[in-house]
Amino acid sequence: MKIIYVSILFLLNIPFVSAQADTRLEMLNKRLDSLLKSAPSFKNDTLKVLLLAEVTKIKTESVNADSARKDALVMLKLAETIGWKKGQMYGYKMLAQVEGTQSKYYSAIELANKGRAIAESVKDAFWEATFLRILGDAYHWLEKPEKSMHYLNLQLKTNQNDKQNVAATYIDLGDIHTKLKKFDTAKTHIEKGIDLAHSLGNNTFEGYGFAIYGIWAKTQGLYTKAIDYFLKAIALYEKDHSDYLKTDAQNYLAEVYLSQKEYKTAIDFAERAFANAQRLNIYYSERDASKTLYECYRLLGNTPKALESHINWMKYKDLMSEESTNQKLDALHYEYENKKQQQLIAQQNTENQQQRKNNIWLTSVLGLILIFVAFLWFVNRKLKEKSSEIENYQSELKKLNSELENRVEQRTDELYATQQELFEQESEHRKRLYEVEMTALRAQMNPHFIFNVLNSINNFTLSNNPESASIYLTKFSKLIRLVLENSKSELITLQSELEALRLYIELEAMRFKGKVQYEINVQEDIDQRFVQLPPLLLQPYIENAIWHGLMHKVQGGKVWVNIVQPNENLLKIEIVDNGVGREKARELKSKTATKDKSFGMQITSDRLKILSQLYKIDSQIRIVDLEDGHTTGTKVTIEIPC
Repeated sequence: MKIIYVSILFLLNIPFVSAQADTRLEMLNKRLDSLLKSAPSFKNDTLKVLLLAEVTKIKTESVNADSARKDALVMLKLAETIGWKKGQMYGYKMLAQVEGTQSKYYSAIELANKGRAIAESVKDAFWEATFLRILGDAYHWLEKPEKSMHYLNLQLKTNQNDKQNVAATYIDLGDIHTKLKKFDTAKTHIEKGIDLAHSLGNNTFEGYGFAIYGIWAKTQGLYTKAIDYFLKAIALYEKDHSDYLKTDAQNYLAEVYLSQKEYKTAIDFAERAFANAQRLNIYYSERDASKTLYECYRLLGNTPKALESHINWMKYKDLMSEESTNQKLDALHYEYENKKQQQLIAQQNTENQQQRKNNIWLTSVLGLILIFVAFLWFVNRKLKEKSSEIENYQSELKKLNSELENRVEQRTDELYATQQELFEQESEHRKRLYEVEMTALRAQMNPHFIFNVLNSINNFTLSNNPESASIYLTKFSKLIRLVLENSKSELITLQSELEALRLYIELEAMRFKGKVQYEINVQEDIDQRFVQLPPLLLQPYIENAIWHGLMHKVQGGKVWVNIVQPNENLLKIEIVDNGVGREKARELKSKTATKDKSFGMQITSDRLKILSQLYKIDSQIRIVDLEDGHTTGTKVTIEIPC
C-alpha cells in the first residue's frame, strides 16, 4: 500500500475541495472556451495560461490524466510562444504531476529537471524548491531513498519560506527514514512536520504527518500507538474532505486490527476504505482493502465472503499490474531518451561516428519495439488468463454456495429429526416413570400389608382393646393419606417422606408387638423442609429389612435410618438392620419373603434410573451384608443429588 505522492503535491496548490471540482471545472472551461473563441483579438495570453493551469489541476485531481496532459501541453506551448518563463515552469510542473498520477516517475523526473533548469536560470528559489520536491517524491516512489533524501534536503536549503512545502517535506523525510529503519531520525522529522502544519492550521498536512507517524509505529510493532495515530489522521482528513488520504489511513488501520486478531473492527475499516476507493477509482486501495477483507473472513471461517473478497483482490491486483507496466514502459522510455541524448552528443564528433551511432540507434529502436510488442503480447495474454481465472472463481463460488445451502438444509433436517427423537424419548421416559410410580404405590401398599393391618385392627377389637385398635386405625389412615398426597408429585420434602416412614414402621411395630424397633437420625444442619427427593423411596427397603431380616429372629431387631449431606449437592441415606442377612433369609425361604417385597425394591431402583435420565442426575444404590465373624445384618446406601 502507498500514498499517491501527487495527492500531497495537489494540496500545496489547490484552494478548493474535491466536492467543488466539477462546478469549478465547468465554469473554467466555459471561460476558457470564450477566451479561445475570441482569439486572436483577445491579447491576454498569460490569463489563458493561468486558466489552463487551473483546468489541468482539476482534471488531474479527477484522475482524468489524458485530458489533463493535453491541456498542460497546450499551456506549455502557449507559454513558450509568448516567452513567459513562469508560465513554462507552471506547465512543466503540471505535466510532471500528471505523469506522476500514471506512475510514470521517470517522465516526471525528466519534466521536473527541465522546469528546474528554467527556475535556476531566472534564480527563482520558490520554483526551484517546487521542482526539487517533485524530484524527491519521484525517487521516493521509485524506491531510491538516497536520491530522494538528496533532493528533499536540497529543497529545504533552497526555500524555507514556503511553510506548507517545508512541512510536507519533513514528513516525507520521516517516511523515508522509517523505511530505512532509522526510527529516531524519522520521529524527529515527522514531529517537525506535524508541528509546522499545526501552526499553519493545515488539517490535511497535519493528518498526513499522523498517518506517517502511524506507519512509523506499525513498523516497530507499536500497534496501540499506530491505531491512535491513524485515527487522528482520519479525523483531520475529514475536516478538509481529503478522501484520498483518508482511504489510505483506513486501510492501514484495517491491517493493524487484523494483526491484532480484532477481525470485526478490521472488516469495518477495510469496508470503509473499499467503498471510498471504489468511489474515487483508487485501484491500489481497492486491492489492499480486498486483501484485508479476504484474510479476516478466511480466519473467521466465512468462506463465501472470503471467496468474494479474494476475487476482488485478484481483479484489482491485475488492474494494478497496469501501473507496473506503465512504470516499466516509462523506464524504457527514459532509458531510450538517455541513450538518444548520448547518441546526439556523440554525433557531433565525426561523420563516421554519427553514421555508426545512427545504425545503433535504429537497431535499438527496433529492438525496443520488438520488446515492447512482445511485452504487450505477454501482458494481454496474462490479462486473458486472469479473466479466465476470475470466471472460474465465480463458477466455483456458485458451486460452493449451492453446496453450502444443501448442507445447511440437510443439517437442519437432521437437527429437527434429532429434536423429535429426543422429545419422543423424554415422553417415553415420563410415561415409564408414571407407570413405575403407580406400580410403586401398589407395591408399597400391597394387599398383604393392607390385609395384615385390617386383621390387626380386628384382633385388637376382639381382644377388647378398642383403644389400640383406634390408634392403629388412626395411624393407618394418616399413612394412606400421606402416600396418596406424595404420589402426586415427582419430588417431595425429606420431612414428608420421613413422616410417612415413621407411620409405616410404627404400624409394623404395633402389629409385631415390640419385635420391631427403629431409630431415624438426620444431620443437624439439614433443613428437612427444603431438601427434596422422590416420594415413596425408602419404605420398600424398610419393609425388606423387617420381613427379611428382623422377622427371622425370635427376639426381633432394630432398623436405623441415617441421613447425612456430605456436600451441598448430595444426600446420603443409610438403612441398617441387625437381622439375619440376605444369605440366611434365602436359606429359610420364609413365606413372608414373597416376591412382592423384592419387587418393591426393584420398582424403586427403576424409578431412580428414569429420574436420572430425565434430569441428568447420578443416583446410586448399594446393598451389602454386615459381617462380624458371622452375618449380623444388612446395610442399604442410597446416594441422590439434592
